Amino acid sequence: PWAVELQETFCARVCAGEINCADTSWFLDTLATRGHARSILTLGDETYQSMKVRGLGRPNGYFTNIHYTKRPEEKADVLLRACVAFPEEEIVMLDDSPRELEAIARTAPRVRRIQIRRNDQTYVSAHAHVIVSHLNAALEQLE
Repeated sequence: PWAVELQETFCARVCAGEINCADTSWFLDTLATRGHARSILTLGDETYQSMKVRGLGRPNGYFTNIHYTKRPEEKADVLLRACVAFPEEEIVMLDDSPRELEAIARTAPRVRRIQIRRNDQTYVSAHAHVIVSHLNAALEQLE
């Protein structure tokens, strides 16, 4: 029953337009075409987050790495490890959570942070390098 309830919650959020896989798929396709490495770092229950990732249609084709975290601080820790592992690479984090972007700014300041504001989100992060309202604008920041 718990998995069925999660699936129903996920489906309801997709139908309500809270989860938009169409623009995300296009964005990831474009990044792949341009040769960018792509990883997903997602916060929350792994079962539910896996549904969101699978909702993109072909998660293994989009991402080199998929990381599930249970606490916002874990995202920052994963990014800090990426900075150490890839000292010459630009690492960009696109996130809708100002709180998580602020944790990343404290822990891994080298990471370029882009906040995407979805669904009329009003709170913006003072720690984002750029704030965009849609993925097309985020893509422009990566050119």
